[in-house]
Amino acid sequence: NNPIDPAVYEESMLQITPDLPGARVNIFGSHIQIQGLTEGRTTYRVRVSGDIQDIFGQTLGEDELLTFRVGSAPELLTGPERQFITLDPSATKPVFTVYSINYNRLHVRAYAVEPSDWRAYRDYLENYWQEQPPSPPGEKVMDETISVDAQDDVLTETAVDLTQALDGETGHLVVIVEPPASLLPADWRERPQPVQAWVQVTQIGLDAFFDHSQMVVWANALQDGAPLSGVTVQLEPNGGQAATNSDGTTRLDLPAGGAAYLVARQGDDVAMLPNSPYYWD
Repeated sequence: NNPIDPAVYEESMLQITPDLPGARVNIFGSHIQIQGLTEGRTTYRVRVSGDIQDIFGQTLGEDELLTFRVGSAPELLTGPERQFITLDPSATKPVFTVYSINYNRLHVRAYAVEPSDWRAYRDYLENYWQEQPPSPPGEKVMDETISVDAQDDVLTETAVDLTQALDGETGHLVVIVEPPASLLPADWRERPQPVQAWVQVTQIGLDAFFDHSQMVVWANALQDGAPLSGVTVQLEPNGGQAATNSDGTTRLDLPAGGAAYLVARQGDDVAMLPNSPYYWD
């Protein structure tokens, strides 16, 4: 019940069994806080040395053995926090990565979309939590349940292969990953939070800078950053169109009503840059 003296504290004064990877000890006032990568369904024992000392020079006197029981981790599914992402252009195949705990299966859907579906996608996100949620835009091209190679209570990475959902090497998809309904408790009252995003697979890097009247667009190769010439860029909706120069740039006049997104095309490759990826903006 006295403040502990951190100046005379030594690591040997705490012994943790079993080993706790990444263990960190914080001392503040009369408290000792231990943090680390605990495992679920595990009992940890901490032996506190009798030599531990307070700020008045008094010691605990005798060793104390404390027991901490860590239960099973709650189910978890997480992934990209952004609602618009570009996949790694150097990956050998297009994969959408999610992370889960205590799920052995995941339900994956993918819808093929075009930049013109952007407004419908934002409306879908805005109304997803309604009692009767809308369907995602686009054509459903993937609907399957995949297995997760996971151990109990361990955060597991799952790479969802989108190769079969794409029509070629590039394209745009709305991807939705969620736990199968059969894995949810019978008394589940709310729909689980899915991982969902507009995913573009492209080799075109697209940047834009603008003031009140004009936009400068820069297109470059995502693989190595080299400027891309001859890329057709267009402001949507109702905006102008131009092609990039040898340095990968071009200029566009902004339409009076503004623009929602920018589209770049080079052959079959289409890249998109929204003014904002969030439906509430």
